Amino acid sequence: MNLDIQQLKTFITVVREQNFRRAAKVLNVSQPTVTMRIKALEQMVGSELLKRHGNQLTLTPSGEMVMKYASKMLYVLQEVKDHLSSIPVSKDRYSIAVIPSFSTYVFPRILQPRYSQGQSQYNVQSASSAKIFQLLSDRAIDFGIMRGPVKQTDQIESKLLYSEKVYLTLPINHPLTEQEDIYIKDILSENIITYRRRFWSIFSSKVLELGGDFKPKMVVDSEITAKKFVKYNLGVTMLPEYCIRKKDLATVTFKEIKDFHIKRDAYCVFERGQNRSIVDEFYYWVQSTLEEDKREARLSL
Repeated sequence: MNLDIQQLKTFITVVREQNFRRAAKVLNVSQPTVTMRIKALEQMVGSELLKRHGNQLTLTPSGEMVMKYASKMLYVLQEVKDHLSSIPVSKDRYSIAVIPSFSTYVFPRILQPRYSQGQSQYNVQSASSAKIFQLLSDRAIDFGIMRGPVKQTDQIESKLLYSEKVYLTLPINHPLTEQEDIYIKDILSENIITYRRRFWSIFSSKVLELGGDFKPKMVVDSEITAKKFVKYNLGVTMLPEYCIRKKDLATVTFKEIKDFHIKRDAYCVFERGQNRSIVDEFYYWVQSTLEEDKREARLSL
C-alpha cells in the first residue's frame, strides 16, 4: 500500500474543517481536487472513511484509524523536515521564476558576475504571478519573484522584496509635460496605450467612478512595447517604477497622476521549511542588487 502524503493531509484537513469547501480553501486547491483525493484514499485503504449526516461529517471506524496514523505520519515527516532544514546544504543549480518586468529590467543585472553568488548556476524563466505560485506549489522551482498579494499556505512563505509606484509616461515634447499637476481627466482624451497588467483594470474602474469613459487607443503585448511607442510619439501610457530608467529621459517624461495612486508590491516566495540560510542568502543577494540598480540605473521620481 503506497500512501500519498497529499491525500493524508487533505483527509486531516477535511476532518478538521468539517467541510470539503473550507478544506479546499485552506489547502489552496479546488473542491473537486479535495473530493478526488478523499475518494482515492478510500480506494487505497479499501474502506469508506467519512459519513455525511446533514452538514456534519463523521469518521467511520476505518476513518478513525486512518486519522490516528495519518496525524502521526505527518508529525514525524515535519520533524524530519525541521531537522534537515537545520543542516547546511550547498546547491550548484537553482530554478527561479520571475515576473516579466523583473526579468527584463532587473534580473539580468543580478546575474552579472560581480553580483552572482559564487559558482552557482541558475535556470531562470519568466512567468505570470499565478504561474509562479503554481510552479512553487508543484516544487518545480526553488524561488519565485511575483506580485502580491501572496496567498499564505502551509506550503509557501513570502517576504516583501520591493514596492513600486506607477507613473504616466509621455513623449518628451507633449504639452502635458509643462503642466504641474495632472489628473485622470487630463489624459482621457489622449491616445492611451495599454498592456496586460492589473493596474489598468484598477485605472478603468477609477475612471468609471469619476463618470468618465476609458477607451484605450492601442493594446500592446508589454510595457517595453508601450514605452517604445511613446518614444515614437504614438500616445501615452503608464509604467511601473522599475521600468523607468535614467536613459529614457532623452525621449520621454514621467509624471505622477494626482488622483490615481497605486503601489505594486513584489515578493520573494519560497517553500515553507526550506533551509533558512539559503533563503536569507538569496533574499539578501536580490535586495542588495536592487539597491545598486536603484542608485546606478533607475530614475528617482
